[in-house]
Amino acid sequence: MNPDLQEVVELLRGMTEAHVQLAECGRRKRDAIVQNDVDTVSQCMNQETRLLNRVAEMEQARLKAIGRFLSKLGMIPTPGFTLTQLIQLAYRAEEKNALREAQQELSAALRELKAVNDLNQQLVKQSLEFIQLSLDVIAGPPAEEATYHHPVQGHGFQRQGLFDTKA
Repeated sequence: MNPDLQEVVELLRGMTEAHVQLAECGRRKRDAIVQNDVDTVSQCMNQETRLLNRVAEMEQARLKAIGRFLSKLGMIPTPGFTLTQLIQLAYRAEEKNALREAQQELSAALRELKAVNDLNQQLVKQSLEFIQLSLDVIAGPPAEEATYHHPVQGHGFQRQGLFDTKA
């Protein structure tokens, strides 16, 4: 197998593993959000940052390996070059199969991560809405603004909630 393509396959598998770890961290974060465990959420966010930095490094290495492969073929690497196009340029069936398999594994990991992140986003949004509702119930209905309104203008502006005021 071409060494550059082998490196691309290994990097794709490394990226897949990192995305699987990100999805696992997202599930832990979901449980922490449900249990209102801020420390665990913070730890997960730190781990996510490290994993994302690692993915970015692997992505740069992958682009360089693809660039070397294309240069050996006499082609100029372009920013929009896709993995599907790389698979088409591979000579041997084993190279094509390895690249296609790595691509499919990465795609599956990315779909799983997206589903976990979408659910977490909904949970955080619902938590914030619950907090807003709780604050409004505790503090009572929003009061009139403490800004000047001309008596002729009336009261055309009403505050929406507690988060809209300055501390």
